Amino acid sequence: MAQMQDSKSALTHPDYPEHRLRSEEEQGFHDYVIELLVERLQQEGPMEIRTNPGMSRQNAIVLEEGKEFYPDVFTVAGDEVTAICEVETPNTTHESSVAQWKDYAAIGATFLLIVPEEEADTAARLLEENEIPCHGILTYQLTTSPEGE
Repeated sequence: MAQMQDSKSALTHPDYPEHRLRSEEEQGFHDYVIELLVERLQQEGPMEIRTNPGMSRQNAIVLEEGKEFYPDVFTVAGDEVTAICEVETPNTTHESSVAQWKDYAAIGATFLLIVPEEEADTAARLLEENEIPCHGILTYQLTTSPEGE
């Protein structure tokens, strides 16, 4: 009989069953980081930016063999994917995310990983140990503001 350990481990990712899921609070931070990333990319000049916040599957990268991927953020020029950005949280900067990172890096576009500042070393170690080519690790800080501010 299966036991429910906690809300994070009770659910599974639709494409990567071993991938840890986020708490609701982490999911909120994750989606906010996606918004900030889109704003940053828009400042670099005109480009087509597609996103998949939360567990949405609205924008796919479809490979020739028909396999579909749904990264958090990716950019497109014509019909070519130029960059893939995957946002992780403290709970998902983990070995369970490696298969997804490998898939995204293998697509051939610039692959960037965005992680909380305190998880940068963990992300770098996992990338190196698993020989995943990554064009850079960007970091962010998780902060909360007191209620009423």
